[in-house]
Amino acid sequence: MFGIAMPDWRDGVIAVVKADESVRDAVAHVMSSCGVSTLNTAELPRYKLSCIEILLKKYKYESIIYITDIYGIVNRVALKSGVGRSALFEAAWAYLSRHICGGIDAAECDGETKLSCCGSSCGALCELAKLEANMRRGVVVDLTRKLAEALGVSQHI
Repeated sequence: MFGIAMPDWRDGVIAVVKADESVRDAVAHVMSSCGVSTLNTAELPRYKLSCIEILLKKYKYESIIYITDIYGIVNRVALKSGVGRSALFEAAWAYLSRHICGGIDAAECDGETKLSCCGSSCGALCELAKLEANMRRGVVVDLTRKLAEALGVSQHI
């Protein structure tokens, strides 16, 4: 099972979490136990984050953090080339989908994430992905340069 989140588009970060059903259930229980409705650290008081961290420590899951700056790159290309932003966003999300969604049939995703593998709305694993994105935990993959090149920007970024 997968959760995918981009908690704040300004950060240019997409997190993918892979976990089994027991972790999904545990995350929902942790959120309830800590009295939170989201794991987006930008919206949590520090003492709640401490509660979450302690309770999640015993669970195993994998995280990949993709650095993309999709909005910055699309805006730069649109201004430079005169191409409409909507077409560029479509191309950018298609590129990211090919790269990120390989082997993922369906994932829980937040509203900011427009990947082809997004099948259901943000649930517990998606919330966990928000936490991982904000904490930058897991394997970090910088796709900024490759995304820029895919959209026709060859200069150094």
